[in-house]
Amino acid sequence: MEKSLPLKRFPAPAIDKFLFMVRTLHDCQSRCVVTFANRLDESRLSRAMRMSLDAEPILGCRFVDHPLKPFWERREDLHQIATCPVIVPIDLDKACNEFLAEPLYPCTDPQIQMRLFRTEIDTLCIKMNHMVVDAGGLIEYVHLLGQLYKQIGGHQADGAALNRGGDRGQGQVLRHIPVRKVLASFFYSRMPDSSLGFPMTGTDRSGRSFIKHTITAERIAAIKRYCREHQVTMNAVLHTACFRALFEVLDPPAHQPLPLQATLNMRQYLPSGRTNALCNLVGIFFPAVMREPDAPFEKTLKHVHEELQKEKTRQSWIAASVLLEVGFIFGFAAAKRITHFVLSRISDEKTHHPAFANIGQLSEEQIDFGDVGCSDFVMYGPIPFPPASILSVNSYRDSMHITTGFCHSATDALLHEKLVQKFIAELPAG
Repeated sequence: MEKSLPLKRFPAPAIDKFLFMVRTLHDCQSRCVVTFANRLDESRLSRAMRMSLDAEPILGCRFVDHPLKPFWERREDLHQIATCPVIVPIDLDKACNEFLAEPLYPCTDPQIQMRLFRTEIDTLCIKMNHMVVDAGGLIEYVHLLGQLYKQIGGHQADGAALNRGGDRGQGQVLRHIPVRKVLASFFYSRMPDSSLGFPMTGTDRSGRSFIKHTITAERIAAIKRYCREHQVTMNAVLHTACFRALFEVLDPPAHQPLPLQATLNMRQYLPSGRTNALCNLVGIFFPAVMREPDAPFEKTLKHVHEELQKEKTRQSWIAASVLLEVGFIFGFAAAKRITHFVLSRISDEKTHHPAFANIGQLSEEQIDFGDVGCSDFVMYGPIPFPPASILSVNSYRDSMHITTGFCHSATDALLHEKLVQKFIAELPAG
């Protein structure tokens, strides 16, 4: 262990433990691909990566699956794992996808892995354990990496201080919420009573793939214009397109509410809007909209808008976060047995709530590597295991990226492609 960094263990908050238990639902990884306008200095990048393992020490740990109280333990091989190989690929997209799809095991592997693919341009692929960060946390890490990269270039830093006191649990948000809102969230909280899944063609989960499509500036301008004219948010329009794409592709029963697992960034409820450590602060709620045959986009949008507005009042994600925090009171082993029983029931039913993640618009200040210049930034969520599905959307500069992951060895790849295509087709175009 490094003498300058004597702290060896860090507590595992409830969200870390929960995500460790539900890895049978998805591969539990967060990913991004950063495209640069110029060449990166690979030695500076590797050094910045190594420094980041001290600046955010959770990245330099392995997860210890203790039956009572799991924890994170600092590794002793940080110099060996803090590498970012430079690879000249024959097929850039194939090389990126293969790297991003490789499994990452929290008890043995590094919590972060990077590859720099060099063609006419530099493309940096980063994947991290979803137990450690959500999408918001991954964006924060890329910002940190860029800051360290710039500091090294300016000879302003030879090392990074160990972040000893960072709070990584969801309790950092809950403590700022009035008790009356916490109690009210339990009143409105409900478990969805119906679900939908992609048909399974097998049980082999080894074949993991991604789909990415990009919407350019002209189409984005049309969507924004539509939002202004109808006085709705971009978020409502995107959720509406997701619902309608699912209706078309999976054909759920008409006039029966279909729950969609939606996400929100809980950092917005912190006084500063920021955390003091990399963590997973994603909140989950379930807006439900029924399929009405031949209903126009505007009618579905009206129902989705109403559902999202209700959720702002209900804040049912608070109840879920509270239950998560108290769910390990009898120890980790007992919680695992209960969770695995519930997951086995879900698996037997071969259905699962489809998920949609609107990550939002990223600013150029968030992805800043100095004079190298970032030209694009694409995020990929966890690869869900069938019959689950996760559709993600993020925007950077003048592009909007729609991504999804799936196991082509256990489900029909054409259905997932059709879902993305239908999602795009549903978005306003004029």
